[in-house]
Amino acid sequence: MKFLNELKEFCYRFFSLRKPEKEEEPPSAEQTAFVYVIIAILLYLLLFLLLQEGVL
Repeated sequence: MKFLNELKEFCYRFFSLRKPEKEEEPPSAEQTAFVYVIIAILLYLLLFLLLQEGVL
């Protein structure tokens, strides 16, 4: 669970989304969905490239 929280924090900083502070409300569902969609797309592209190169 700690890894997921760190990954989410990294994504907020990387995609210039506001970093959730302890005092603030949690990020909206739209922001969370956006981060998950971006991660899924990047993983799909990585898998596609590895398959094209014959690594997998």
